Amino acid sequence: MKQCNVNEIKDFAPIEIFGIPALFTERKIDRATLPEGVFAYDIRGDGGNNDFATIELRVTVNRTGTIVTVKPINMLKGEKYRNIVEDYNFTDGECTLEEWLKYNRDKKAEDKELFVFLFPINDYDREATDEEIIAGYESGESDVTRYSLDEFAAMYNNEECGCYSNWIRFIKY
Repeated sequence: MKQCNVNEIKDFAPIEIFGIPALFTERKIDRATLPEGVFAYDIRGDGGNNDFATIELRVTVNRTGTIVTVKPINMLKGEKYRNIVEDYNFTDGECTLEEWLKYNRDKKAEDKELFVFLFPINDYDREATDEEIIAGYESGESDVTRYSLDEFAAMYNNEECGCYSNWIRFIKY
């Protein structure tokens, strides 16, 4: 089967696998056509009644199809596959990758919660971007801390927030 450009597929089937939203197609996808931040995995059937036995980076024998997702799927430690068993569910409809990405970006933006980030005055400029602050928090390499609004209010009211040595930023995360 010839590989195709992911943007030419007009009939992806939305699916949830391991609790992760994804798109399924029976076509082989040319991985070079995937947009940045989109991951592709092949599905292997067991050659019998189970068309969804394992998910792998690439499958050539007993290949059922391919899924794409914006969240990487962790494989078994030291292995290049993960058993699916029955941990998947198709949802209704068909769509293009572009339509699905727009829907998921909009949904992801709606799902974000407002947090208080404290970031050290000595390490960051007051005008540091939200992305720089979040990167510092996620890397764990700096003293950026994150609090819910209630946690921060309690710390502030109890004069325990250490606000004098930190900048404060409210960021949807």
